[in-house]
Amino acid sequence: MRSPSARNDWGGGDFQDILDGVDLLEKEGVVDPQRLAIGGWSYGGYMAAWAVAHSPRFKTAIVGAGVIDIGAMALTTDTPDYLPGYFGDPLSNRNTYDEHSPIRHAGNIRVPVLILHGEQDRRVPLSQGEMLYRALRFNDTPVEMVTYPRGPHWFFEQAHGRDVQQRVLDWLDQQLGTEPVR
Repeated sequence: MRSPSARNDWGGGDFQDILDGVDLLEKEGVVDPQRLAIGGWSYGGYMAAWAVAHSPRFKTAIVGAGVIDIGAMALTTDTPDYLPGYFGDPLSNRNTYDEHSPIRHAGNIRVPVLILHGEQDRRVPLSQGEMLYRALRFNDTPVEMVTYPRGPHWFFEQAHGRDVQQRVLDWLDQQLGTEPVR
């Protein structure tokens, strides 16, 4: 993903790729456009938050350890060179970081969001999830946040992994229903 075309473009061409894929799946009758969800972990969590802030097509989102404020994360992550590789210096390019940060668009999110985050995550610090949670609460957007004690960025405890899987399934059933797609 560190191709020149991705530089300075999180939430741009990558998001359009997702929308194009959804269009194709809808055209082929594979998905029900009234029951679309989006979710992911880490960059995928970023994209889930970005998607529901920029498109009404998704009825819910699952944000796992998502990057919510790119500039803040660039200054707090355990991989300090990662985001500057895309966006340059976080201090002199603050506007670019802000433009591509889901937190700056959180006021547009109106669908229920499930946030999952490890309490010991040094890659995407817990404060990233907390920011989104609080912003959505201020916005009166339905949101649930679950944190995992001892949880780093990628969970090693089987109980955490099982809990995440069950919560995601329960969340999707609750938000989208369990009717089979026709």
